[in-house]
Amino acid sequence: MLKTNTTVTPDLDLVYKKWEQRAPTSAPTSKPKEVTGQLTSRILCEGRQRWTDKFGDSVRPVRHRKVRERRRATSASTVSVSSRLIAQFKTTPIVTADTLRVVRPFMGQCCACLPDSKVDLISSTTASLGIRDILNVKTELRSGGWLESSFDQLVYSLRRKTIHKYPEVSLAVLTCNRVKEALQQQNEEAEEGVGQMLPGDVGAKNLLCGMQAKISNRLLRLAGWFLLKFLSYFLHSVQIHKGQLEMVQKAVARGNPVIYIPLHRSHLDYILVTFILWNYSIKAPYIAAGDNLRMPIFSSLITGLGGFFIRRKLDKKVGRKDTVYRAVLHSYMQELLKRGEALEFFIEGGRSRTGKACQPKGGLVSVVVDAQLNDIMEDAYIVPISINYEKILDGNFNHEQMGLPKVKETFIGTLKAIWRVFCSDFGSVRVEFCQPFSLKEYLLKIQPVQVSPPNSGSDLSGQESPPESPPPIHKAGSVSSLFGTDIMVEDQRHAIKQLSEHIVHTCVHATPVMCTNMLAFLLLTKHREGTSMKQLIQDFDWLRQEMKNRNRDVAFVGSSSEVTHYTCALLGTNLVQRSSTSDCDDWVEPVLSLPTVFELSYYSNTLVSAYLLESVLVCSVIYHCDIGLFVPSQSRTADVMSASTDDIMDTACEICKLLRYEFICIPPCDKLEETLLETLHHLISRELFKSRDQQMSANIDPINARMSKQFAEVCWEDEEIDGGIFQEQFIKANMERRDCVENMVFLHHVLAPFLESYLLTARQINTNLTTELPENDFLQSVHAFARTRVEQGIAGYAESAAFESIKNALKAFQDVKIIDCYYAGNIRMVEVRDHFEVRDKINNYIGLLESLQE
Repeated sequence: MLKTNTTVTPDLDLVYKKWEQRAPTSAPTSKPKEVTGQLTSRILCEGRQRWTDKFGDSVRPVRHRKVRERRRATSASTVSVSSRLIAQFKTTPIVTADTLRVVRPFMGQCCACLPDSKVDLISSTTASLGIRDILNVKTELRSGGWLESSFDQLVYSLRRKTIHKYPEVSLAVLTCNRVKEALQQQNEEAEEGVGQMLPGDVGAKNLLCGMQAKISNRLLRLAGWFLLKFLSYFLHSVQIHKGQLEMVQKAVARGNPVIYIPLHRSHLDYILVTFILWNYSIKAPYIAAGDNLRMPIFSSLITGLGGFFIRRKLDKKVGRKDTVYRAVLHSYMQELLKRGEALEFFIEGGRSRTGKACQPKGGLVSVVVDAQLNDIMEDAYIVPISINYEKILDGNFNHEQMGLPKVKETFIGTLKAIWRVFCSDFGSVRVEFCQPFSLKEYLLKIQPVQVSPPNSGSDLSGQESPPESPPPIHKAGSVSSLFGTDIMVEDQRHAIKQLSEHIVHTCVHATPVMCTNMLAFLLLTKHREGTSMKQLIQDFDWLRQEMKNRNRDVAFVGSSSEVTHYTCALLGTNLVQRSSTSDCDDWVEPVLSLPTVFELSYYSNTLVSAYLLESVLVCSVIYHCDIGLFVPSQSRTADVMSASTDDIMDTACEICKLLRYEFICIPPCDKLEETLLETLHHLISRELFKSRDQQMSANIDPINARMSKQFAEVCWEDEEIDGGIFQEQFIKANMERRDCVENMVFLHHVLAPFLESYLLTARQINTNLTTELPENDFLQSVHAFARTRVEQGIAGYAESAAFESIKNALKAFQDVKIIDCYYAGNIRMVEVRDHFEVRDKINNYIGLLESLQE
């Protein structure tokens, strides 16, 4: 055994001393330098004489270059080298490429509710494969010769595998039972069409011919080569994660249909997904495109690249379903799924006008679910896709946010838009392919398990059996389909709704954060009055770290100073104004006038989801604790009111319910109360809130005691004190610390513009909606009132006048049973429900929203 006082490292000075003693005292014997020089001279003279005898004096001897003597590094004295320095050299890690690599969070992984899909397609190296710029093809080519270096894009395009077979399904669609039943039903409803099947058959054939895609492999190859050259003129890069595409390749290789479902931000979304799949030699999907894009030349290009046209409104007449069109569309999609073809559609319907995700529409999702439940396909892989641009490619949506009707797409207008895009700079694009998940697994997870009925012979334990659970998801079908109320049983509708919300929630939280999103978010939440460039850079660096802490990827690199200056230049002076100050520092100020503020809000809304639940809880605490965050004299008050956790949680749930058309707060597989409670604990750990336990008195109201007990059983430890009286937790804001107050103000500003829009709508419902009105007229009156407030300087937030937020507010108040909406002919009407019943409810909402205004 080693002694305890034995040193592990020997004394290096003694080692060096022994080496010096062992060194030879004399150099090895060699020829003298003078003898060697004489021999060399004699050999050179004899050589020159032979050269002259053979060639004469006309040929000069070769001039030899003088060899320089290299300087040899002098060896350091062993005495001057310390043992500590040598030990440090041996223990310090060497700098490698891995240490310099940027570590990014791997976005878009499957939810925990899908354990099999979460580990199915992913490997240990998937997350570390890194980012690839699709437009830079030199990195994908072999180090070749002149041909590859001179015509890199052409060579790269020719090497892509695009020879795929696409089935012809026209005959199968026209002869399927669904279409036949729809034609028969249409003829029975027609006054003169009884027994005449030919006109119906011709109509179905015409619908299918104008709808179906005609994919061309040659056109795909040509379009891929063209996009490689064309996109680089107005985009810096198109970035994807190589690990995500590796998972998509594995899913495609299994032969099951793959359903690509991206969020819709731009008309370029159609092209980008197919272009990226072409880069990886993946078969092009069939894309559901709106019939508003049916224009000369462009319609042929869209159908040749995989697009099939669908109506923006499936039914031409309000209240009357076009059963033939629905049947043809449904059958066409299911025939493609039956043959294993990939589909792509936008779950939001149209493009987002606000920069955040719209509420999902389950029409096309219902076709896929119906195909799975009816065993048309074995399984399908759902691939949520999120696309984010540094700059809005289709221009701003200020025209529509000001309440004006949408401008219809035309051929000339499209050409002008393409030319405008071609002559502009739109920065970079990031496309996130989330982890594919099995549709079969998802439907099995949400399907309740059947339990034996009570008093059955299968229960041998003698104990009471649990109550029977709801029935499983039933297979339902109809000639019209596409999520119609006449064909879907309630559990199937619920499954489609849950699946749609799950996809959108996954896409939103996988969206990478662009530099324009961060700058606009800071200007609208922290620096509405302007700030210095130095302070803006510091806050930009803080927010950048915040995104990483919240597991959100940032789609840019470089120092915060360089990125901030680049972002200000990219947004332009119409959104961000810069001026010089007396201390030679730039002053940055956002443009908050109408309608420019809507474009700035578009960029900012991408980050709202990262702070959504925290902002909801801060608003709830402000309401119950009566905090004057915006009044300096009140914000410094030491005696702050406290509120019970029950009240805070109830109000937070009510706010989330009110904002359901703005955000999907949690995935459908989670419980809102539990997620809010977890977020509340996080805010307490950050010391924004303080908690204290107050024992309930014996004579407490029985209703409140029961609610506290139920809350304790669900969320808190079941502690009994003094004979079964539970403890209730009370929360109050930490107003003593300045940084905590600033954080609460910041979190309040995140949702304040939306809450002001809902407050204006509630006030107009309470005062002006005394009788039934056309919905559009009422919306225009609310929007005019909101614009007037902004113009007069009364509004706290100019973006509260956004027409989209007012529309969502009206839908929310319909859901909480304050107003009713119905159709009178083709006009949608709105009216207040029984005034005596809803008066207290609308006043409560107004009181809540008024307490959250500055």
